[in-house]
Amino acid sequence: MPSPTHSLIASQTLTSASTTVTFSSISQSYTDLKLIISARASNGGGYANTAINFNGSGGSYANKLIYGVGTGSANTQNTVFPTSAFIGDIPASGIYANTFSNQEIYVTNYKDTNNYKGYYTVSVHEDNNAAAFLEADSGVWQSTAAITSMLISCGNSGQFVTNSMFSLYGINKS
Repeated sequence: MPSPTHSLIASQTLTSASTTVTFSSISQSYTDLKLIISARASNGGGYANTAINFNGSGGSYANKLIYGVGTGSANTQNTVFPTSAFIGDIPASGIYANTFSNQEIYVTNYKDTNNYKGYYTVSVHEDNNAAAFLEADSGVWQSTAAITSMLISCGNSGQFVTNSMFSLYGINKS
C-alpha cells in the first residue's frame, strides 16, 4: 500500500508576537490536512492553551481529551466547545525559559460536504527537566462545510511569541 504524500500548503514563522495565526483560502486538492505547530506563549503564567477554529464558524466542536504529566496517571475529560477546538497547552514565559511546545492537528476528509469533520490533536512539551506534558485529543467539528480557513488562537491572555512556527500540509491518500 503506498504511503500518503505530504505537501506544504503554507508556513508562517512569527516575526512579532501575535494572539492569532490564520490560514485562509486553503486548497481543496487534498484528502486530509495536517497542521504542525512549534510555539510558546508570552503570558506570565506557566502555560497558555491553544485552540483552532475552522471557517470562522461558531459551530459545535466535541472533544475527548486524555492528558498526563510526568510519571503520573493519565486523566480524561469530555468537552464541548461552542466556538473552537482545544489543541493543547504551550509553555509560557512565566515559568519555562526557552521552551517551545510541539503540536499536531490532523483533520480527515476536510473538503467532504456530506459529513462532519473528524480530527485529532497531540500536544507535548517539557519544562526544562522538571516535568513532561502530553495531551491527546480526538474530536469532531459538527459541520458539513468544507474547511477553507483555520484560525489558531493563544489563550490565557497570552500571545504566540516571535519565532513560533505554524506549517499546514495537505495529505493525499492513495
